[in-house]
Order: sequence, then C-alpha cells, then structure tokens
Amino acid sequence: MKRQKLLRHLKRHGAFLVREGRRHSIYARDRLKTEVPRHYEIVDELGKKCAKIWIYLSRGELMKYRAVIKKAGDWWIGWLLDLPGVNAQEKTREKLIASLRVGAEDMLATEVQFELGRK
Repeated sequence: MKRQKLLRHLKRHGAFLVREGRRHSIYARDRLKTEVPRHYEIVDELGKKCAKIWIYLSRGELMKYRAVIKKAGDWWIGWLLDLPGVNAQEKTREKLIASLRVGAEDMLATEVQFELGRK
C-alpha cells in the first residue's frame, strides 16, 4: 500500500497530522492516535494489522481497540488484540468490523462470576 493512499484514507475519516516523530507521522482523531511509518510503501499486512476499531458503548463512552483483519480466500477474518476471545468471520470487510464491534460490546457487558477456592 502506498503511504499517500493510507494518509488520504486517514484524512477522509477525520484524522489530522499532530506532529512528525523521529520515524513516524502521528495522526489523530478526537482522542485517538495512530502512527504512520515514513516508508513510501507500507506492507499491506501492517495496514491491516494496525486497523483501528472505534466502538461506542451503550453509555456513550468511546473506546479504541486494535484489530487484525485479513482476507482468507472468500472470507474476511479478524480478531481484537486488546480483547482476547473476540473474533469474527464475514463475507465483507464492513460486516467483519460490525461483528467485531458487537463482539467487543458483548464481551465487555458480560459479567464473570468468580468463585473462591474451597478449603
């Protein structure tokens, strides 16, 4: 993927340049930040791996999770790095991202009962 294509994508989604780091350009949208390497060509796998998923929870709080998103044959597969156990498989990338959002919301809404060890 060309760096300029990635930058256009970020800007189209409301990101702006915050500053130039030593090896990366730092872009932000609201409180969310991402680093873009200064290489002319960025490996597609890196772009997919660093895809950001923004999730609005029911209480209106904005949260960010890193996702790995890959095309595998006719399917799109993905999982959240920050919430183990949240993964999905869909026919389109958009449906995959929506499924990951739902999975993250479900995971965070699930209460886990802990039992103390018995003597």
